[in-house]
Amino acid sequence: MLEVLYGLCFEVDDEPAIDEEERRERQLQENSYHLMQAIFKRESSAANTRLHERARLRPIIPAEGTRHELFQPLDLLGLGLCRLARLGGMVINIEEPSLPMTLLDVRS
Repeated sequence: MLEVLYGLCFEVDDEPAIDEEERRERQLQENSYHLMQAIFKRESSAANTRLHERARLRPIIPAEGTRHELFQPLDLLGLGLCRLARLGGMVINIEEPSLPMTLLDVRS
């Protein structure tokens, strides 16, 4: 089922001309798909690889002209996916400023 959805979302015959920011956004969306798939399959190694790729794809410093209220220095979606992975018993090893794992250890 996930493969069918992937094909519908990301596979196209003719790639339209896109700029660098659109290309990076598409790569980030594909990465999110693969990361969720790794968590679903409980593949820690694949999830860690995708998290490192995600950290590389997300800019720490926003592009010139970015509305700063829209910019998130923390990868909240990535942190949520890390939390799901940990709840599923997976080991997540990543040290990135945008993914501070210590936030997942805080209890209310």
